[in-house]
Amino acid sequence: MLRNNKGFTLVEVMIVLTILSILTVSLSNLLLNSNGFFQRVSNQSELQQNLRLALITIIRDIQKCKYIDNDSSSTEIVLVFPDGQRIRYGLKPDDKEEEHRFQLKGKVLFQEKNNGNREPLANFIKSINFTYNNSPPEKATFVTVEISGQVTPLKEVTLKSGAGLKWASFALATN
Repeated sequence: MLRNNKGFTLVEVMIVLTILSILTVSLSNLLLNSNGFFQRVSNQSELQQNLRLALITIIRDIQKCKYIDNDSSSTEIVLVFPDGQRIRYGLKPDDKEEEHRFQLKGKVLFQEKNNGNREPLANFIKSINFTYNNSPPEKATFVTVEISGQVTPLKEVTLKSGAGLKWASFALATN
């Protein structure tokens, strides 16, 4: 009688193959889910960076300007500087949307100067609101800026800050 029991039985091989296939499917699903999570985090980070940059730039310019032009509204602001330069901040449709690396939809916040040059300041903006402490905007000495954007399907991100016009404070002190 043969007493050579070396090797695996068919049942043992089938059990090992089943376990390995379950592990392979589980690990591949984990890898795909983590890649999607990384993409969502990257999109959210890009959006937050855009909002923060826009808010910092607008606040800095509000602090430097002499007064706010009466052409300003709750969705657009026109700043007039001591040297006569005018800068307008407002939302426009994103005409380069297909060129962006991330699949984010929204508008572009533009900075428009006296000479008519429009420079994009931030992308993927959902809304921007300016609140003035006095009406009309030309008499305002403090402006609150609220800017928001959203990356679908993630939640909307909103940043809010305010700034006083340094030149307006100077004019009040000298009167």
